Amino acid sequence: MITEWKLKLIAYVVFDRILSEREQIIDTINELLDKSIKSAESNKDINSELEMYKRRLEDLQKKSKKLLDTFLNELISQEDFANKKKEYDEEIVKTQNMINELKKDDDIPVQTLEEKIKELKGIILNNFNYKSGDMSDEMVESFVNKIIISNDLIEWHMDFISDKIINKKREREEILIAELAITDDDAINYSQYWEEFKRITIKEPIKVAIFI
Repeated sequence: MITEWKLKLIAYVVFDRILSEREQIIDTINELLDKSIKSAESNKDINSELEMYKRRLEDLQKKSKKLLDTFLNELISQEDFANKKKEYDEEIVKTQNMINELKKDDDIPVQTLEEKIKELKGIILNNFNYKSGDMSDEMVESFVNKIIISNDLIEWHMDFISDKIINKKREREEILIAELAITDDDAINYSQYWEEFKRITIKEPIKVAIFI
C-alpha cells in the first residue's frame, strides 16, 4: 500500500518531468497516432482474408446441411454420416475461430480514424497546457492509466493516448520515457505546494519509471 504523501509527491515530480519534456513526448505520441493510420491501411489484406474464411464457413455449413439431407434420405449409413458430420463440425469450429481472431484486427475505417486522430492531437496539446506545480487529483485520474508497485520500483503508466479512439480491441505498445529517483530535495522543493512534504524524510530514493 502506497502512502498518500508518497503518491502525491510522485505525482508532482512525474507531471513536472512530463512538462519539461513536453515537445519530445508530444512528438512521440503523434508518431504513434500516425502509425495507427498506417496500421489501418495495412488491414486491407486482413479484411480480404476475413472474407475468404466467411465464404469457407458458409460452404461448410451448406455441406453439413446437405449431408444431413443425404442421411435422412437413407443414401448413406449412420456410421458414415457420423464420421463425416464430425469432420465438418471440426472444420466449422476451426474456421469460426479464425474469423473471430481476424475480427480482432478489424480496425476503425481509415477515413474515420484520420478524423479522430486529428481531433485527438488537438486534445493532447490542450492536455499539456499546464504549469509546473499544477497537479490535481483530477489530472491523476485523467492521465494515469495504472500504477504498478514493486519492492524497488514504482511504474506510472500514463494515458495521454485514448486506446478506445485508436484501437478498441488491441493493446498498444508502451514506451518508457523516463526513470527517476525522488529524494528529500524533491520533498523540500514541492513543499511550496503541499506543506506536509516539510515533515517527510526520505531515507532511500524512490525509484519511478514513467511510461506512455
